[in-house]
Amino acid sequence: MSEASEQGRESVDNISRMLQQVQTGTGDPTGDLVGSLLGGMSTAVIIINVLAGIVGAYYFMYGRKRANMPMVISGIILCVVPYFISNVYGLSLFCLALSAAPFLLERYDLFNL
Repeated sequence: MSEASEQGRESVDNISRMLQQVQTGTGDPTGDLVGSLLGGMSTAVIIINVLAGIVGAYYFMYGRKRANMPMVISGIILCVVPYFISNVYGLSLFCLALSAAPFLLERYDLFNL
């Protein structure tokens, strides 16, 4: 047999093994590469990270432009901290609280104590 036909045979065997794993539910068909690139994060955590990063970047730019220090600090924290929290509910609550914090500090004048 030629080398090309052997490589083709190996490819067909690999594909059939992956299909069998998918059908039986015993394995990740994409391999370990995708899981390692995402760090094992779920889709919800990734979406919350992206949204928190967008809000954090906006808070940082807006706060820097208006010299609003609570907004700048909140923006920096919103951009950095979500990468250390993997629990979806904890991350959601933390990001919501941190998003509301600059407005609450300004409303109740807690920053100038």
